[in-house]
Amino acid sequence: MQIVRKVNELIKNPIMREIMKSIASKAKYLILLLIISLSFAQNNKEFRATWVITWEHDCDSTKIKQILDRHEKANMNAVLFQVRQSGTAYYNSSYEPWGHYANYQNPGFDPLAFAVKEAHKRGLELHAWFNTFQASSTVQGAPAQENPEWVCRDGNNNPMPQSKALSPGLDTVRSYTRQVAMEIVRNYDIDGIHLDYIR
Repeated sequence: MQIVRKVNELIKNPIMREIMKSIASKAKYLILLLIISLSFAQNNKEFRATWVITWEHDCDSTKIKQILDRHEKANMNAVLFQVRQSGTAYYNSSYEPWGHYANYQNPGFDPLAFAVKEAHKRGLELHAWFNTFQASSTVQGAPAQENPEWVCRDGNNNPMPQSKALSPGLDTVRSYTRQVAMEIVRNYDIDGIHLDYIR
């Protein structure tokens, strides 16, 4: 009973009434925010995926189908498909040469376009997995070969001799990398892009 009397006294206090009004008006916004958050949460689904690295499919359409079939059978709902590795491409790129696992040549089809189409047929999202600054390849047309000044340097200004990476501190590197990524975003019906090797 004593607690009830104290609460009644507090409610009668004009300062406490103002504080309670302020709290109540803020609570309305918090409740609204909670309702909005819950409505979005109801539409969220799990993200169940694995990474598919280039040497798992070697730009072979049969292997790509088998990999996607296994994803579907395992109840995955997405696949992270590697499209850029070591400064080389596994799609029809206007910026970079075909990669090692495509024998540095066009395999006769576009592996990314094929994988997107096949993934979507199976109800899977396809996210392009993009090695951002890692640029080990020195094959003709690769960024580390074409622009050796873009390769990260040590304290004595010597370029990395192995496991090369492009320097993200250079405006030209950031601009080039953005152009390569946007080429994928604009030309393919991907469901996401995953940036890897940002170190």
